[in-house]
Amino acid sequence: MNQLAAENGIPGADTRPIGFREKTKLRFKLLGAKSLKPDALIAPFRAIALETYQQMNLAIARFVIVLTPYLLYLKNNL
Repeated sequence: MNQLAAENGIPGADTRPIGFREKTKLRFKLLGAKSLKPDALIAPFRAIALETYQQMNLAIARFVIVLTPYLLYLKNNL
């Protein structure tokens, strides 16, 4: 997390520290990276992960719906 913050690589958060005070604040904020607070530094990652999870589950469900009749046909005719 520290490296991502140093490279300004956290989506939705401007983490480019300017001075010692900002670096210190950022380090304390990074310690709370496991937080479930909506304004936590890790919140954008959680949003991206949730969206990806939902899309993947929808794709799997659609695949199963399409594939199930074919598999039942094979089971009964083999």
